[in-house]
Amino acid sequence: MQHKVTLLFTKVGIQLFRWIPFFVLYLLADFLYFIFSKVLKYRKTVIWNNLKNSFPQKKESELQKILRKNYQNLVDITVESVKGLTLSESEIKERYKILNPEILEDAFRQKQSVILTGAHYGNWEWGVRSWSLWFKHTVIGIYKPLANKTVESYLNKCRSDFGMQLAGPKETRKALQRADNEPCMYVLMGDQTPHNLNTCHWLDFLNQDTPWLQGVGEIAHQNNFAIYYLDTQRIRRGFYESVLIPLVLSPMQITPIEISICYAQQVEKIINAKPENWLWSHKRWKHKREK
Repeated sequence: MQHKVTLLFTKVGIQLFRWIPFFVLYLLADFLYFIFSKVLKYRKTVIWNNLKNSFPQKKESELQKILRKNYQNLVDITVESVKGLTLSESEIKERYKILNPEILEDAFRQKQSVILTGAHYGNWEWGVRSWSLWFKHTVIGIYKPLANKTVESYLNKCRSDFGMQLAGPKETRKALQRADNEPCMYVLMGDQTPHNLNTCHWLDFLNQDTPWLQGVGEIAHQNNFAIYYLDTQRIRRGFYESVLIPLVLSPMQITPIEISICYAQQVEKIINAKPENWLWSHKRWKHKREK
């Protein structure tokens, strides 16, 4: 019963956002910025410690500026993510653009599937809903399931309106087998905290010893999937542009951990350029390596 009530509120909330114009949406975001940063001080200690440990060379004034901008980024992507579930095909393609989708054509012509990876940076939710609009081939997103399966099913339906296919952990193996018959694009984000510390890679990332998910490296290495990093940047409020960057084109020639290192270094490079747009409220370093 509780799950059904949650689903009802989710549906009503999303549909309400359908009628909110963008200028009102950002007035709401500005109000939420005040609530999150000044009243609730949402995960302020987590964000501050993450920033301080990641950028020990920066002055406190610089870190405070990043902190304020990060709250603004957080509330913007929160309201945009909900609004994005109601946008039409033309609206979302206007607001979320991939500038060089043709870069994948060489791999597809050679019948090689690819992994599209990135980070929880900027508005990744608009990407989930619109990636299939930018590529001719099948796009399959590997995702982490929600506890509420009824809400998960509804949100996945919204996210896959334009052709994106989604596969949870139980469907991943079957989804990967599709590459035997047709080249596909698999979307995997790997900057989350691993649950299983026994199988993760430990890397130096943002000046800290960091557990790293090995999925991108393992899948690419085992299946010879070329890896491209999607660098998404906010051009102005409500508009994003993405560029595909070749990361590892011959994954069988290096080890999975070397792939993880390439991936982590690319994420670090993007974050260092504009740190305010990453998800610093995530408890990325809650686990420590056993001595």
